[in-house]
Amino acid sequence: MRQFTEIEIKMAEKAEEIQALRSGAASWGDGDYFAHGGKVDFVFPGMFGVVTDVPFIWLPLEHQLWGMMNYNIWDATLILSDFLYYLDGTNEIGSKYKTWWEIIISLTMHELYGKRWDDDKEDWVEDWVKEA
Repeated sequence: MRQFTEIEIKMAEKAEEIQALRSGAASWGDGDYFAHGGKVDFVFPGMFGVVTDVPFIWLPLEHQLWGMMNYNIWDATLILSDFLYYLDGTNEIGSKYKTWWEIIISLTMHELYGKRWDDDKEDWVEDWVKEA
């Protein structure tokens, strides 16, 4: 089972736009991860449903985040390369992002919603990079 760090759970929880994509879903898909009550769990294949009367946080996997951006593999490679180059210029790769998942959710929030993760606020804020 995929292990999520506390910061990954916080990033997912605060990504309201991403959470909204799952909150309206009639059911969970096989392999979906979610957090509730400080515990991470996932939907097993063939499971008949998840109790949704308790607060939960959807924890999308990397392939689900890539799917939201709807890039083909070549575009995704270029976009990721540009994003990593951009992050490297800000010296945030080693100091800010500790996991690959943190980079991919940050890329998703940057590309789709123009937001970046603010460590001090522990929330997504308007990105400092604007398209011309």
